[in-house]
Amino acid sequence: AKYPAVAAEGYLTAAVWIEDGTNNLYCSASSDNGATWSTATQMDDGTGSSKWIYDYNLAVHEGSIYFAWRDQRNGTKEDTYFTVSNDDGLTWSADLRLEDGDVPGATDIDSVKIAAEGTSVYVLQRIDVTGGEGLFLLTSNDRGATWGPLTRVDNGDGDVDYEAITATETTTHIAWCDNRNSSDDDLFYSHTHDDGATWMMDNVQLDGSGPGVGDIEGTEIHLSAAGTSVTVAWLEDELPTAAGDEEVHVIVSADGGHTFGTDTTLMTGADADNHFASAGSHTVGEAIIAVAWEDNRTGADEA
Repeated sequence: AKYPAVAAEGYLTAAVWIEDGTNNLYCSASSDNGATWSTATQMDDGTGSSKWIYDYNLAVHEGSIYFAWRDQRNGTKEDTYFTVSNDDGLTWSADLRLEDGDVPGATDIDSVKIAAEGTSVYVLQRIDVTGGEGLFLLTSNDRGATWGPLTRVDNGDGDVDYEAITATETTTHIAWCDNRNSSDDDLFYSHTHDDGATWMMDNVQLDGSGPGVGDIEGTEIHLSAAGTSVTVAWLEDELPTAAGDEEVHVIVSADGGHTFGTDTTLMTGADADNHFASAGSHTVGEAIIAVAWEDNRTGADEA
């Protein structure tokens, strides 16, 4: 087995992986908080094609397990496929190729991320387009049975390098970085209340360094939302210290992403490393926000 992905909500935890030899997808699930696990079940249609999977391809919500992944079954370029289980991983829907604006196998999908809320499922694809990579949203309001139209999120003026998505009962939130203002990346945010038909806070820059100043570190954008609290955390280099340093930043909205507070630098003067920044928020009377990272302030990388 290789490339495991894990997600959990409430009592249900799902683990997905690619099986060595066959290159097919398998899932095992626990419905008792990890005390026992189901027999591994094949999820995909068994094409044996090359696949790429990560934790952000998997979502568990209200008893359903959703999975979207990149797959080369149609040639050397990746398409996005989707499957869902509504019985704790025992059975799975047939593989469904999701819309990417082109015929199967014609366009590369560079990244796929998934979020779920209620009976709605959201798949965010970073797709190769003219001028670089663009960001596109697909929405299903019936647990993945049918899907709405492909909707572009970014404005098309830059090359998208990384993205994050989360959803609440009323809103789909998306944050990403692109280089529309210079060779370096800035941080942008949009949200929608109607599955992408219209966008509020459309393509708003969040990082306080200004257009084309500073460089957002790709793979290091973390987005969370709970109630009306929305938190974005990221790594940014070239500001305000040496170009080799990456500082930890966070920005928070208390009104569902309609306005944001000040870009706050949590760590500077050292180099924060990749893959360790995270942000969370929860509403129980008031928002609780946590950000963790690794940096080398002592001379060695420590969390």
